[in-house]
Amino acid sequence: MRKIVKGLEPLAWREFRNTPGVQYEAKPELRDALIQEQGYICAYCMQRISLDGKTHIEHMKSRSKHPELILDYQNMVLCCSGRTCGVSHCDNHKDNEDITFDLFSEDFINTLSYHIQSRSVAIKSSNPIWDKEINDILNLNCSILGINRKQVLDAVITVLGKKKDWNKDLRKLQELRNHWDTKDASGKYKAFCGMVVWFLDRRIAQAAHK
Repeated sequence: MRKIVKGLEPLAWREFRNTPGVQYEAKPELRDALIQEQGYICAYCMQRISLDGKTHIEHMKSRSKHPELILDYQNMVLCCSGRTCGVSHCDNHKDNEDITFDLFSEDFINTLSYHIQSRSVAIKSSNPIWDKEINDILNLNCSILGINRKQVLDAVITVLGKKKDWNKDLRKLQELRNHWDTKDASGKYKAFCGMVVWFLDRRIAQAAHK
């Protein structure tokens, strides 16, 4: 995951929301605004999403438990289909449960780390409650997501070259880090960019102390 910089709700949505007696609808204006905020990646798993594909407008505080927040733009993010190779995750797995962490908060993002294994990469939070939600509610450490994360990280490591050389070129590390932390000309982040930025930040810190 990466911090989402939340903008103002779209004008069309505000006008719709202020209509007396209105019921929630997944308006196209909502989807457009959310996908641009997030740089075309899922709010939870960071896989690529598009307006042409299957996306879900997710209420972090569920509609069933928090009817007062149904129309609140600050409670909405955009998620992927929630199913990869037959495995459910993200809001598909979350269903009507709530999460207690805040995707718009640096404090939450700073608790995250990524544990690299031989075939996969796991996401973890140092906060045990949030870590449990990442696993049990969102299922973000299902095998297919872990494998996909590892494939992306392996590609980055290939660009870096041999491990013994990782800490020798601070400028190269910083340029690569900025590349992964910046939207492209189309306003898109790369898939799993939050993980790659985390990885490169640690390489940069090690290089700075050499």
